[in-house]
Amino acid sequence: MTLVLWCAVPRAWAAPACAEPVARVASVQGAVELRRGAADWVRVAPEQPLCAGDVVRVGERSRAALLMRNETSLRLDQHTSVTLQAPEAPGGTLIEQLRGIVNVITRTPKPFRLTTPFVNANVEGTEFLVKVGTADASVLVYEGRVVASNPAGEVALGAGEMASGGANTQPVRSLAVRPAEAVHWAVHYPTVRPAAGTELPAVREALALRDAGRVAEAVARLDAVPAQERSGAWRLQRAALLLDVGRVDEAAPELAAIDAGPAYAEALALQAVVALVHNDAPRARALAERAVAADGRAAAPQLAMSYVQQSRFALDDAAAHARAAVALDPGNALGWARLAELYLYAGDAAAARAAALRAVEAGPGLSRAHTAFGFTLLGHFDTATARAAFERAQQLDQGDPLPRMGLGLAQIHEGDLVAGRQSIQIAVSLDPENALLRSYLGKAYAQERRGHHAETQFALAKARDPNDPTPWFYEAMHKLLTHRPVEALDDITRSIALNDRRAVFRSRLLLDEDLAVRGAGLARVYDALGFGRLALTEAAKALAVDPGNAAPHRFLADVYRSLDRHEAASASEELQALLLQPVQATPTRPPHRSAPVMGLIDDSVLGQPDDHTRLFDERGASGRIDLAAGSRGLWSLGVDTSYAAERWALSAGLFRYHSDGFRSNSDITHHIENVLLQAAPDPSLNLQLELARRSTRAGELQQVFDPADRQPGQRNETQQRVGRLGVAWRPGAGHLWLLSRQDVELEDRRLLSSTPLTEVFGGSDAPGHMTELQYQWRTARSTVLLGAGNAQVRHRIDVRVVLADEVGLCPAAAPCVSSAVDPTHERQAYAYWLHRPSAAWSTTLGLSREHREAQGADIRRWHHKLGAIWSPSDGFAMRLASFRTLKRGFGADRTLEPTQVAGFNQFFDDPSSTRAEVLAAATDLTMRPDLRLTLSVQRRKLMGAPGLQGGQWHPGESMSERLLHAQVFWTPAPRVAVRAGVEQDRFGRIPVRAQMDTPTLLRTTSVPLAARYFWPGGRFAELAVTSVRQTVERQPDARQATGRERFTLVDLTLGMQVPGRPVTVSLTAKNLLGERFRFQDDSFRSGELRLGRYLPARSVVLATQMSF
Repeated sequence: MTLVLWCAVPRAWAAPACAEPVARVASVQGAVELRRGAADWVRVAPEQPLCAGDVVRVGERSRAALLMRNETSLRLDQHTSVTLQAPEAPGGTLIEQLRGIVNVITRTPKPFRLTTPFVNANVEGTEFLVKVGTADASVLVYEGRVVASNPAGEVALGAGEMASGGANTQPVRSLAVRPAEAVHWAVHYPTVRPAAGTELPAVREALALRDAGRVAEAVARLDAVPAQERSGAWRLQRAALLLDVGRVDEAAPELAAIDAGPAYAEALALQAVVALVHNDAPRARALAERAVAADGRAAAPQLAMSYVQQSRFALDDAAAHARAAVALDPGNALGWARLAELYLYAGDAAAARAAALRAVEAGPGLSRAHTAFGFTLLGHFDTATARAAFERAQQLDQGDPLPRMGLGLAQIHEGDLVAGRQSIQIAVSLDPENALLRSYLGKAYAQERRGHHAETQFALAKARDPNDPTPWFYEAMHKLLTHRPVEALDDITRSIALNDRRAVFRSRLLLDEDLAVRGAGLARVYDALGFGRLALTEAAKALAVDPGNAAPHRFLADVYRSLDRHEAASASEELQALLLQPVQATPTRPPHRSAPVMGLIDDSVLGQPDDHTRLFDERGASGRIDLAAGSRGLWSLGVDTSYAAERWALSAGLFRYHSDGFRSNSDITHHIENVLLQAAPDPSLNLQLELARRSTRAGELQQVFDPADRQPGQRNETQQRVGRLGVAWRPGAGHLWLLSRQDVELEDRRLLSSTPLTEVFGGSDAPGHMTELQYQWRTARSTVLLGAGNAQVRHRIDVRVVLADEVGLCPAAAPCVSSAVDPTHERQAYAYWLHRPSAAWSTTLGLSREHREAQGADIRRWHHKLGAIWSPSDGFAMRLASFRTLKRGFGADRTLEPTQVAGFNQFFDDPSSTRAEVLAAATDLTMRPDLRLTLSVQRRKLMGAPGLQGGQWHPGESMSERLLHAQVFWTPAPRVAVRAGVEQDRFGRIPVRAQMDTPTLLRTTSVPLAARYFWPGGRFAELAVTSVRQTVERQPDARQATGRERFTLVDLTLGMQVPGRPVTVSLTAKNLLGERFRFQDDSFRSGELRLGRYLPARSVVLATQMSF
């Protein structure tokens, strides 16, 4: 048989035995021997290097695994003999299989040839099995393509096909009816360690041989027992030994023959485990129930029932049976290890570690005890000790894939991705039918940017367990990162639909965390497709499930930055995401830390979104560099670096930006620096220290309806410094405490007007601090959020008039200065109950209390929060909300309080002290898998704060907003995404005094139509056409212009991801046709500086992002 693969030889394989090893021994169970040249046969040891010419044979009731230097893994069954020949071509491999069964997993394209006396095979990156008998050989293909050949002819085989033939007969192709049965010998069967018969001398001797890794000799020792002494306990222990090496064909008759006596219950327990491994859950349950009924005092039946209950998604019942096992036998190490596993699945790290320690103490020679201990150590930030535990576990049981899996995760966590992937690959060879192992192997390939191999493993995982959402989710994230969001959409939708199927491994709370992560992942896929409105809905649904998960908060922070008047909401979501994130090496770019900046830059310079979907958490350094240059003097530089150790991480970044602007005196310059230190002294405790500084200089940015109505002398300068301390504490499953203390200082300087004689400056200093505490309590169906905050800001406002000569109101000796100090004190308290009475409903019930003292006013308000999401099917969701808010002042608007109710933003950038009453409704409908519709309407009734205007006291203005959105999203082909819709923003106000230029009516209607195309290999493009109509009305005596305008804008984006490199290049042209038009922006609604949504000037930006 012939196979072809690529790989280099790691130095760690080199050994004095030979200068250039061609393989190493990955796993040994039983009698496995080696002959080198004319030397005698000797036993092989794990990790032993193998040389060209070596012959390896596997004895009866034994197994072995070899890892070739090109990363091909060979799993050898009993009675198998192979010769590792010198390669025929440089970098190639040649293996001669003389007899037995070999299961092969190969992924590389260099020459790899496997020959038999009867049939050979040429392979194209595949998984297959070769069986050599006395007169013929057969080839069974699981994945890929194999050409089976001999001198009489050849036949091409695909997945699920097999061929057999003799030395002189052409191979005959046939369909493999039950291919999984061909590798039952390679499957790992979890043991329940039966106790019956352990008092017998022969059994004790056999178990000692088993613990030494000599299973074949252990079985032989039992076979030496005279026939008249072979009891049911003898059969039971012999069957357990045979299962240790995968000989279910021999073990099954032994177990079936036990129909009474002390061994009967434990025999039923072993049969239940075998039935579970073979995916026969009803039979497994019946056998386990009979085992418990037959002997309720034995631990093994309880452990078998624990596995059965886990397969039925009943983790609480599974844990109860494991606890019963250790109660019946407190020294049962396997019972304690099993209990530790279940505690890990439930997210109770402390209980899991305690149980694992009991397991190691009770059974220092039990592999599963060290494995469970290793996984608990991973969760306690002790990777080095965890790695040692996994290495000890694999020494104790060479056939168990879990220690290899754990070792691989530890190696990846330490930054050795290649070694970690190899360990997981060996785990797959030890249990090729395990879907979860294949999902993790695919994830490792994806992290290595070996996309084809990753997708192969995901496909094999799906085939082995169609109900597991894991491979669907990982493949969706892989496709998203390789610019295939349309395909990713299908995968992640399937993952969400299957989420509860993972209850085999997760408790209800952790399933909710999974669903929140998957929901946030779906939101990111929607965002990559340009389906922003659908993305917001998914993020809201994810937060309704698990508000303590960082992923949906991070996504909302990103999305809010692109929406008008969402700066406070974006800043709040960014704060919550930072507090909730674990210690990680992924940096967040400085402009994303400052929500106001996002409204003052051309977002084309930011290129593609941040990579928040790293498939593995790796320690070490990482970073990103962003470069951009464009028209109108635009340039930007962003550098972000991060280093993550075991218990702490440090990230730092800077951002520089300049643009000459879309007209004279509209230039913008930003300087931003930030540092974030994270520390986790305990897995339940996360501490953060953040320092940030921003400097912004800008000219006149406001767009009014008449382009000629300008203030050419206007200049703006802002200096901001932020220091933040954060604490996130999870004292137990379902409990979360958050604490945030922020100290902020803002200096704002503006040149309000300039004439030949005078310059009028306005400025303010606003040092302040805010402290906020929040508690979250989650149960299976509900989450309670309780929070309180206190903020104090001292505003100092200065107006200064500088005279060019002595003419004027102020004396020439000094500038005319007026100052005022306005201390502000704000206190908030809130309570939210997020409840899911059924899978179709998510409800929000909340109440907040606001107390604000500012500008001589004392405002005390109660605000209700009501929301509901009804999703009776995967393709339909309706959202309703009613709530009231009070706009907080600067320093208090970056809050831990939920920013949204049923997906509707609470915290718009209104002027301080503005009261809002909101009614909102939305519907999301999937009409076909490729066609989605969303409708949304939101009405906001606003009341401005009363105060002095023009030297007179005026009541607050009554205002109203109506926001309408209707959009259709279509994915007609795997590489095409189309969106179209209508959006309308209507603002109206009732003026309280004359001669105000603020519009009394501003209605902006836009009709966007856009299409995105994604080429194979990472290229992408978008063409967008947006028609805009605007109506502006003012008071009759207003100075500024009124009227109507309509225009159409064309935007174009082209980009590509460099193949095999973390580099993305994009070219974006906005207002491609250079359309000139009148437009009134909405900055007057918040009083903040920001660029308008539409600019009457063409802009072209070339941006590059590089990650490392």
